[in-house]
Amino acid sequence: MSYRIDDVSFSIGSLPIVRDVTYAFETGSMCSIIGPNGAGKTTLLKLMSGELNPGKGQIYLGHRPLIGLPLKERAKLRAVMTQNSVVVFDFLVDEILEMGWISGSLERFNQSRSKVVRECELEDLVDRKFNSLSGGEQQRVQFARALLQIMSRAEDDEDHFLLLDEPTANMDVAHELNLLKVSREILKESVGVVVVLHDLNLAARFSDQIILMDSGCVVASGEPEEVLSGKILSDVYSTPIRVERHEELGRLVVYS
Repeated sequence: MSYRIDDVSFSIGSLPIVRDVTYAFETGSMCSIIGPNGAGKTTLLKLMSGELNPGKGQIYLGHRPLIGLPLKERAKLRAVMTQNSVVVFDFLVDEILEMGWISGSLERFNQSRSKVVRECELEDLVDRKFNSLSGGEQQRVQFARALLQIMSRAEDDEDHFLLLDEPTANMDVAHELNLLKVSREILKESVGVVVVLHDLNLAARFSDQIILMDSGCVVASGEPEEVLSGKILSDVYSTPIRVERHEELGRLVVYS
């Protein structure tokens, strides 16, 4: 199943935020959306989630237009992790995790919960109040909730997508790397991951595909080697950037 954006634009008043974007995201692949502040990355993800409706164009989840798809049906097909999740009530972390479970037996929930808690390293946090956690800890909890939402639909025949908006914000290096490693692991389960990242080296290391945006437009898209060009990045970010293939690490490394 693909998550298809077809000639989508979005404006606030007369100010264009996303312009004429066309792209198809596939399951089993991680696509990073990169670009400078104000490039339209978060807005594009909000359009994909259905939080915003495009002013022009259409978004399809599989063969179905996203607009008009009931919220419950959207939740079955895609899970969303936003930049900042405000929780008004003083829920426990364990209660936040339960909110991600859409359907399935209690036994399967307990098995999935144990797996996610272990993979996201939340063992010491599950009995704490969510609002007592640091920003990075809250991000890890919300990521785990989104994973459980995906896992709760594991017994159906549908493919799924995980939409992550700057999920590594406020995290230390170890937890950044762990989150993205876990995201790559879930690709094996007919899941597609779309992630907004600021760190170009994380994008180079973990992405199958990259979309580079600037001023609401897609400047370049494709495999990391196609998109992460020193010249293109220097132009978009308005600062000298050098990209080299590190032979020992076996991947591209971005220097600024």
